Amino acid sequence: MNDRIEWVTRVGTSVSLVACALLLAPGFAGVGSSLGFAAVALGLAILTFVYRDRLVALSDTSWVRPHLEIAWVGPLVAAAVFALYRDAAPAELQTLGAVVGLIGMFNYLLRPLYFFVGGLLTRLNRAL
Repeated sequence: MNDRIEWVTRVGTSVSLVACALLLAPGFAGVGSSLGFAAVALGLAILTFVYRDRLVALSDTSWVRPHLEIAWVGPLVAAAVFALYRDAAPAELQTLGAVVGLIGMFNYLLRPLYFFVGGLLTRLNRAL
């Protein structure tokens, strides 16, 4: 169970940080959100999904592979935020990117609690 918790928390954090970077870049450039950015992020998600095996093959280290296998979800999340908030000003886009990144870091910081609850549920399952 700990391996699954480890995988989900690491990958969830990396997905949100990729989405955060894609949302912050246009905001810092002084450009607001639009459906064009949503289309570009969706195209990037499709491209990374199609070529995910080649991305994984680029890595020699085992800890990077899970992040590269699921890298396409980050641009997909960014595309959804761009589409939902298509009229966001640059400062609002920066805030949205910061919130998405904060959710990822909050997920990462709660890992000890996830492990505790997972261990507790495993022990309860064995006892019953």
